Amino acid sequence: MAGEEDLTFEDELRHLDRESSHVTVRLALRRFGRPMTLIEVHGVPKNDPSLDKMAHLMKQNLATGGTVKDGVIELQGDFRQRLKPLLVKLGFTDERIEILD
Repeated sequence: MAGEEDLTFEDELRHLDRESSHVTVRLALRRFGRPMTLIEVHGVPKNDPSLDKMAHLMKQNLATGGTVKDGVIELQGDFRQRLKPLLVKLGFTDERIEILD
């Protein structure tokens, strides 16, 4: 178990096929008009623990709150433009990241 704690986020993402994964980033408005950025990684099981790790890293880098629900990462706020460079840094290809307005 101690060895699992020493894994980096990149180690967690190794089993994801980042080259063929399609990522969709879109904005949804929640109660009282609050923006929520939704990130959906297609081709990954909804209960995959790497989604939790990826959500944790995004929340740290963007200084926001969020969660994972039904395989979709939800971040509080509008981070559509700031997410693309972060996803590319994590190894997702630029062509497979779709930002919806």
